[in-house]
Amino acid sequence: MQQILKDFYKAHVSVLIRYTVIVAICITAFFLTGVFARDNTRIPGIVIAVFLGCCLIWAAVDIFIIAPKKFGDRLGQLSAENAAEVVENYTQTYRIGNHKFYKEKWIIFYSYRRIKLIGYDEIISADLKRGGIFLKLSSGRETIITVSPGESGEMLMAAIKGRNENIKIMLNGEPAHIAPKPDSIGTNGKES
Repeated sequence: MQQILKDFYKAHVSVLIRYTVIVAICITAFFLTGVFARDNTRIPGIVIAVFLGCCLIWAAVDIFIIAPKKFGDRLGQLSAENAAEVVENYTQTYRIGNHKFYKEKWIIFYSYRRIKLIGYDEIISADLKRGGIFLKLSSGRETIITVSPGESGEMLMAAIKGRNENIKIMLNGEPAHIAPKPDSIGTNGKES
C-alpha cells in the first residue's frame, strides 16, 4: 500500500505547492498594500488571511490524512484475497495518464483528492462529458474520472470497455455507436 500512497502524494504535492504560493502571494499583497495597517481593513484582511490558511491546511489534511484513511477503508471492505491482489499487483498495472489499470479486476485513479478503487464489474456505464468520465456503478453511486489536459478521454473509455464488454458507453449522455470487432466483418466489408 505504501507505493500506492507514494504515487498519490507525488501526484498531489503540486496542488499543495500551488495553494501555498497563492496564500503567500495574497498575504504578501496584503502587507504591501497596507491592508493590515489600516483600521478599516485590518479585520477583513485578517479574516481573509485566516480563511486562506485554513484552506491550505484543509487541503494538506485531505491529501495526507483523509484520502489514505478512506482508501484503507475501501481496502478493508474487500475480501483479504482481493485486498492482497490490489496491493501486490499494483506494480504490474499499466498506466494511462494518472489512471492505473489492473489486468484482471480493478482500476485505480485519483478524483477530487481521493484514491478511487473500482472493480470493472461494478461499472454499469461510462459517459464521456466535458468534465471527465462519469461512471455509474452497480451500487447506484456515480464517480468521476477526471481527464487532465493532454489525456485522451476516448483512450480511457476504450481501456475501460476493453476490461468489461457489458459497460454501456455514452458520449454526452447519448449512447455511443461502436463499430463491430474486426473479426466479425466478412470479406466484402459487411457484417457476417
